[in-house]
Amino acid sequence: MENVLRKIIVADKTAQETVEKSEEQRRSVEERIAEAKEQFEIRYSEETEAKIDEMKREKQKILEEEKEKNRKATKEQLDRLEEIYCEKKDEWVKAITERVIG
Repeated sequence: MENVLRKIIVADKTAQETVEKSEEQRRSVEERIAEAKEQFEIRYSEETEAKIDEMKREKQKILEEEKEKNRKATKEQLDRLEEIYCEKKDEWVKAITERVIG
C-alpha cells in the first residue's frame, strides 16, 4: 500500500512538473509573440513613415517642376505682351488720339 502511495505521489509530482513546464513554455511563447508583434509594429511604422516621406518628396518635386513651368510660361507671355506693346504703342497712341481729337 505504501508503495502504491509513493507511486501516486511521484506521478502527481511528475504531473505538476509537467504542468509547470508547459505553463512556463506557454508564457515564453506568449512573450516571444508579444516581442515579435512589437518589432513588427515598429518596423511597419518605420517603413510606412519612410514611404510617406518619399511620397512627400516626390510630390514636392512635381510641385516645384510645375511651379517652374508656370513661371516660365508666365514670363514668356509677359515678354510677348511687352514685345507687342513696343511694336504697337505708337499705332495705338495715334489711333486713340485721332478718335479723341477726331
